[in-house]
Amino acid sequence: MALVEVPSSANSTIFGSVWVRYHVAVAVAVAVAVAVAVAVAVAVAVGALRGSNPWRFGALFLDHCHRLGLLRVSGTAYQFRHRQLQEWLLLGAGDRPPGAE
Repeated sequence: MALVEVPSSANSTIFGSVWVRYHVAVAVAVAVAVAVAVAVAVAVAVGALRGSNPWRFGALFLDHCHRLGLLRVSGTAYQFRHRQLQEWLLLGAGDRPPGAE
């Protein structure tokens, strides 16, 4: 039974390829995370400049609404408790939901 000898250049190519793929995957993941963070920051800034969202819309605002009983936390998601509030938010601040006086 003869052993097959693998040239040392083949080992370096295999490990080099894995190393490159790993670093490319990490770079893509970082780029996606940065793109999402920039998109969120732009959305918050645009909403704040239009006057429809507070500047500190993140955790402070959501935690405040949760303490007031307006939001329910389910895992990592927030949900407005009241159907009428949900409808009002969908319609816009100036409109009234159906059935409101």
